[in-house]
Parts: sequence; structure tokens; C-alpha cells
Amino acid sequence: MVCKTTGKLLVYLVVFLGLASKLLVEGVFVFKSLASPGYSWGFNDDGITTLKKGFGIRCFRVLPGLTGHQTTVSFESKDHPDYFLCNVNSVLKLVKRPHVDRHHRFARHASFKPTVGFWHAGYTVYEAMTRSNFYIRQSNFTLRVEKYDDTEKFRQEASFRTELESNCGFTSLYNFT
Repeated sequence: MVCKTTGKLLVYLVVFLGLASKLLVEGVFVFKSLASPGYSWGFNDDGITTLKKGFGIRCFRVLPGLTGHQTTVSFESKDHPDYFLCNVNSVLKLVKRPHVDRHHRFARHASFKPTVGFWHAGYTVYEAMTRSNFYIRQSNFTLRVEKYDDTEKFRQEASFRTELESNCGFTSLYNFT
């Protein structure tokens, strides 16, 4: 399948593990919240990832995980090449990829295992590579990496619909260095 907006060939790889399927997709996407309809992933001028509406929405390139594990993905900012979503003290933050000497630790904190339909059909959850049973979730409109607490609220706040890029607002001029 060729994406009309980028002209890139999208590669789909589905790996079935029991009843849950994992979908690895390479392309440019928007991530929409189940718990907060109308809101999608964005970021503030300090790089902290939040839920946004309208022009605050940002697109991310979904790439094979920086760790090299086949079932993981990493999220690179479309607006800021070489800046990735990274788990920094349980908060997702846009961080520049470091030089090779620090890459291994960074790669683990910037790689996530996606599972499609894990808690809600049509929505994906992203488990942290650094800690089992810790997922990306929105909490007070900030994206965090937190331990699953076995509640429906958590399941909704950790579920995101992945959609191909259509309109991602404007390109920002933020500098995260």
C-alpha cells in the first residue's frame, strides 16, 4: 500500500501471539485518545507530550524500534527529525537521539511494544520496553508511562487509535536542545 501524503510504501507486519495481535507499521500517523475524544498526541514547547486538539496535534513517524527488537516501534517527530518520544522519569518527552555512546539506554526508553485490540477493538496500547506491564497512558492530558492498575479507566487512557497522517496542524519552531 502506498501512502498518498508521503508516497512511502507502508510495510505491515502482523505477528499473532495467542488472541492478541501486534501490528508494526512504518509511516506517519496521528494517535487519537479513546478516553478523551477529539484529542490526539502533541507536545509543549518543553517537549513534554500531551493531548492536544486542532493545530496542537502532531504527527509522528512510526519506525521499527530503536532497540532492534522486531516487535517494537519508536516514535519520531515529523516536525523535528531525530527527536523521539522517550520515557523520562515516567513522562513521555520529545528527546534528541544521543550519540552512539549513549544510544543503547536511550533506545530502550524510546521503544514500545504495540498491541492492537488488547483492551478495545480498533485501539492500540504501547507497552514500555524498559518495564513489563507499564504502558503509555494519558493522565490529566499528559502522556506518561505507568504500571497497569487493572481498571477500565486505565485501559481507556492507555488506548489510542492510530490514523494515517491527514492534517497535522502547522510545523512548530520549538527547539528542544
